[in-house]
Amino acid sequence: MDLPTAKLQIKADSQVEGENTVMHVTIVNPTQTMALMTHLQLHQKESGARVLPVFYSDNYISLVPGESRSLTIEVATKDLGKGTPLLLVDGFNVDVQPGEGAVSVALNVNAQPLHWPASNLVPEQK
Repeated sequence: MDLPTAKLQIKADSQVEGENTVMHVTIVNPTQTMALMTHLQLHQKESGARVLPVFYSDNYISLVPGESRSLTIEVATKDLGKGTPLLLVDGFNVDVQPGEGAVSVALNVNAQPLHWPASNLVPEQK
């Protein structure tokens, strides 16, 4: 399947509400191709450890060209560790513009489907 990469723009901020941290995330697909199965994962930036449990208002979303989507992520503040949270993003044909701020954003390279040739989940492209 030949599908161009959709490079998404993601902005995220966070605020502490009681014992929880709530993150407001906006995902924009400025490209001319559909972004399929965009998936978010929250990690501790310093250690790289995945943060669980996390409650997402939405996840595994697809965005048509020009579409934007806003969602929230809620997590116990104590589970974030020290420093800035890291939001890793992957998807079938997704790339992201990395960003720093209240919440850092980066591509989750290890979860990209095209990095799974041993499973044959996505056939090797020639």
